[in-house]
Parts: sequence; structure tokens; C-alpha cells
Amino acid sequence: MGLRFDGLYCCITRVADGSLQNRVFRFYEDGTVIGATIGEGRFSQGVYPLPFWFDKDEEGFSGSRGRYSLDGDALSFRCKDSAGSVDYAGTVVGEALFLSSHSNINGHEAHGVGYAFHPFSTIDGWRHVSPTS
Repeated sequence: MGLRFDGLYCCITRVADGSLQNRVFRFYEDGTVIGATIGEGRFSQGVYPLPFWFDKDEEGFSGSRGRYSLDGDALSFRCKDSAGSVDYAGTVVGEALFLSSHSNINGHEAHGVGYAFHPFSTIDGWRHVSPTS
């Protein structure tokens, strides 16, 4: 199917303190990728970050962003924020991503982490968002 631009790729995991977090990526056709994480403490708003978190033109944006490279089903990118950067590499498989990562901030590595695709049309508060916005 290939990389999709009309939704979010999400991975809900349990972190070291036992709480849940949702790590989310949005990809744009122009090569931009934006990443955000929402912790369980904010799940009262929903498990998805708010749409403006992924507005690539938003001034004052504090999430992570970068440029991705796609060669067939092979995907790689680096997301940077004020703390530093994290490198990701993996594959697009159907409607999922399987990514390995290396933090250039603290050296943490993860391998083969799955991210499920969620179309905007299925996410509360995102129904009005177009794939190009």
C-alpha cells in the first residue's frame, strides 16, 4: 500500500514508570515528518495529540520534526526537537510501520517497533483535517 498521508501512525506502549504513552508520526507528501508523544496523564483529552501539534507551519511548535526518505518500502528519517534528535529506520508494511530507532540524546535504542495507521476520518477532532494540511 505504501506510506499514507491521510492519518497518523501510532504506537501505544508502557514506559518504565508503568504508565502508557502514544508515540505518533504524521507524514506529508513534501517529505516532512512530525512526531509527538502524548502521555497517559493527558489521555483525558483523548489518546491522539491535537491537530495543531502536526501543523508544519505552526509558529511556536515544540514537537519533533524532520525530513523522511522513502525507497520502495524502506523508510528513514531523523526527528529533531529542542532536546536533540532521534534517528529512525524501518519499513512500510501494509498499513503499518516497523521502525528501529536510536536516540542521539541519551543513546536509547529500540528495534522493530510497530506503528499502526489511523486515518483522520476515524479520529475524533481530526475529521476536518485534509491530507495536505
